[in-house]
Amino acid sequence: MIEFTVFSKKKELTAGAGFGLFLAYLASFVLVILLANYLGMDIETSSNSTFDKYASGHRNIAMSILMGTLGQLLGACAIAGFILLYIRRVSGEFAYPALGINRIGYFRNINMFLAGFSISLAFNYVLQRYFPNDGIMTVDYLVDIEESANWVWYLSFFSLVVMAPLNEEFLFRSVIYKAFSNSYGKFIGATFSTLLFSAVHREIMLSGSLLGVSCLLSISSLLLIVRINTDSILPSIFLHSGFNAANFFPINI
Repeated sequence: MIEFTVFSKKKELTAGAGFGLFLAYLASFVLVILLANYLGMDIETSSNSTFDKYASGHRNIAMSILMGTLGQLLGACAIAGFILLYIRRVSGEFAYPALGINRIGYFRNINMFLAGFSISLAFNYVLQRYFPNDGIMTVDYLVDIEESANWVWYLSFFSLVVMAPLNEEFLFRSVIYKAFSNSYGKFIGATFSTLLFSAVHREIMLSGSLLGVSCLLSISSLLLIVRINTDSILPSIFLHSGFNAANFFPINI
């Protein structure tokens, strides 16, 4: 059974704490959606004209990105609050290494970003060249972002390249991996970290694309391997950021 206590007597994170933070992170996005509905932020149009449908499509993309970014920011507050509480509770000397908050050379982090960027570009090329109907993020979607207002592109870039890697690496490869490892061992920690990471990418998991699901699980495993081997969360953050950044430079074949 999962212990629903934040810290054990040894001041270690427990599985209950990690899973609780995961639920709080999901709740951040739910709250943003509920708030948008409460404020009547209806972005649909009943017009049948081509222009209105085109404009409505861009409004949908803009609103989706805006709500996603707000969810990321709210989730970041939950994660940061949890980490600060943990550091204050057990002292930074114990908490920083436990969470993987260790300094890594700038060049290593830059190399990780470039590696993620290169791998993602190569994967996107193979995807479009040999599996054109099995894309994870389609070129059309990226074109829609580029054709929207400039702020939509910049906000999307900030959300996916900055906020998402920070939030997801601290949540899944730092807190959740450590929490479940403390309670049930490293194998269970790695398994739950990967499964919960996959769960928040439901659009891929529910797409029916075997290639997409395999890629997502592979990326999650690679990020965790980097986190463990470097004993720091920073390289996996930069690697994750590089993966996401490559999607903003689609390869048109």
